[in-house]
Amino acid sequence: KKIYFSISEEKDICDPAEYDNGYGSSVWEINNQAISMTTFCKKDNKDFYIISATPTTKEGSDFIVNTFMKHTGDVQVEGSGYNFPVSANGFTKVWNNKSANALQV
Repeated sequence: KKIYFSISEEKDICDPAEYDNGYGSSVWEINNQAISMTTFCKKDNKDFYIISATPTTKEGSDFIVNTFMKHTGDVQVEGSGYNFPVSANGFTKVWNNKSANALQV
């Protein structure tokens, strides 16, 4: 399983040409903990730009998953120029579900 964060906006939030083979890297903060992230940038057919990020390492992924599992309120996420809360409510149940359904937040 992998955890991803995706941001979609109808403005230039990233430039796909600046990403090497579509991939980039940056440091995001999850509850003030720096995590190395592999990032992706694309433009869809409706002029929306999408940034997607996933932890680069297993340790980063484990930290994020454990943070969401331990919290009952919001987890603060900061990356790619954005700062936003993500509710941790229901995360553990969805994460532990054996189905392939994606958690959308």
